[in-house]
Amino acid sequence: MVGEVGGTLSPSAGDTDARFGSAVDISAAGTRVLVGAPGETRDGRSVGAAYLFDREGGAWQATARLGGEAIADAEHLGRAVSLAGDRALVGATGLAVVFERDGGEWAQQQVLRLEDATAERTDAFGAATGFDGERALVGAPAVDGAAYVFEQSSGGWERTATLLPGGGDTAARFAALSTGSGSAGARDWAQERMRGATQQRAGRFGRTLDLDGDLALVGALDAQEPAILFERTDDGWERRMTLAPGSDAVTAGTASVEPVDATFARAQLARGTLDVALAGGTALVGGRFPEGLVAAFSETDGTWERTGTLVPSDADPGNFGCAVALSGGGESALVGAETATTADGDAAGLTYLFERADGWTQQTTVRANEGAPDDQFGSAVALAAEDSIGVVGAPGAGTSNGTATGSATIVE
Repeated sequence: MVGEVGGTLSPSAGDTDARFGSAVDISAAGTRVLVGAPGETRDGRSVGAAYLFDREGGAWQATARLGGEAIADAEHLGRAVSLAGDRALVGATGLAVVFERDGGEWAQQQVLRLEDATAERTDAFGAATGFDGERALVGAPAVDGAAYVFEQSSGGWERTATLLPGGGDTAARFAALSTGSGSAGARDWAQERMRGATQQRAGRFGRTLDLDGDLALVGALDAQEPAILFERTDDGWERRMTLAPGSDAVTAGTASVEPVDATFARAQLARGTLDVALAGGTALVGGRFPEGLVAAFSETDGTWERTGTLVPSDADPGNFGCAVALSGGGESALVGAETATTADGDAAGLTYLFERADGWTQQTTVRANEGAPDDQFGSAVALAAEDSIGVVGAPGAGTSNGTATGSATIVE
């Protein structure tokens, strides 16, 4: 991958403030792209949509629109998207929808909802998605945030696990309290006590997540624990460890003004995690801090260790780490900086390509072909698992259809 800009994708009739490009994903082979447009309206409703594009004969063609208007209570469909072959998982406010391609046509397969959670968590459900075609992971980043695992069975998609920041017994106890087990007085007192502790640690847990086989990585916006790794074992899903700043060696584009670990730790403690990525025994955790940092972790013989920090070469990278993506083998990374100031203007946005050899090094930066101020290029990024191709979202981009219609750009 050399970081060259390819084609630009856009919906055929984008709305003003549709924010197409708010979420993006690309198939493992790099031949299909899914782009969310959560602000798209129909009949006055912000139903949202997601668009599919297929690469045919070297050119990208729009092949399907997955709209929220067919679901009575759908709002902002496309706020999160995940793609796996001929299946797609698309998040909305309070729900997530599995779509499937059959006979050349895409159709809704099942709507995933929560039936037994707090009202706040139910409303937040659908904010983040991870998907491999057989297993779905959906975030619900409320104050008492969670991530939910669904798996396909003969009867459809069934919820099989709830991932909470407390893990282990804490997760089980909190789940029991949330569903109403125990006496009322004891339940109210215990639930409030646990809710307070969870709020201290969870901080919108489930706002960002990724799924890779039997591993799930879930981040939080305002937590001292920036990201928690879970693993599926014979006994179910178990909390494995927290991926947090350490003192490992740093390889990056440039040195920062203060020790990188101290900067990253301060970023996480103050503002939490912006995005996470997980693939091929590698994990990335983007820190929520103006200078922008992304911590890299690798698994060796079953042990996860901090192996480096991705730091941009720019002095003012503009929300660097707001979006991160890994190739299938974990050797390449795309990192978005949506508010970066470039020759195209303030908050035009920028994306950085890193490669890993002996360490992580910045290879190049990528700008939109015809960028403009407030495009927010880099708000969402994705990399193909098997091919050197990626996609970058710019939800603030304006077109002839209006302001913030949005766009997505292919990067090869």
